[in-house]
Amino acid sequence: MAIGGRVSSDGSYVRIDPDDLRRFVEDGGGPVMAELMRRGDNVQKGAARRVGKKTLRLARSIVKRAGADSRGPFVLIVAEGVPYGYWHHEGNSRGWHGNPFLRDSLPLAAR
Repeated sequence: MAIGGRVSSDGSYVRIDPDDLRRFVEDGGGPVMAELMRRGDNVQKGAARRVGKKTLRLARSIVKRAGADSRGPFVLIVAEGVPYGYWHHEGNSRGWHGNPFLRDSLPLAAR
């Protein structure tokens, strides 16, 4: 069932099929996902710049993962395959306060 509404004073009317809109938004090759991936690139690159550089292993482990759930499409930026990535980000009980390279890079998604 389409949803409709008047959009201007000249009588223009728009009808939107919610199922078609959902498919358009979730389309992996569509403009919404392309924009999310572009913003994810900004966060990914910012996080790689902020992370420690001793071996570059952690910086290289920062990846993007696209997905969709009941709320719509999303892009995750995570450090994969490096067991110490969590502790580097959050800190530990031995005095390391952490370097929240992922969280600190989130504002770059607005660019």
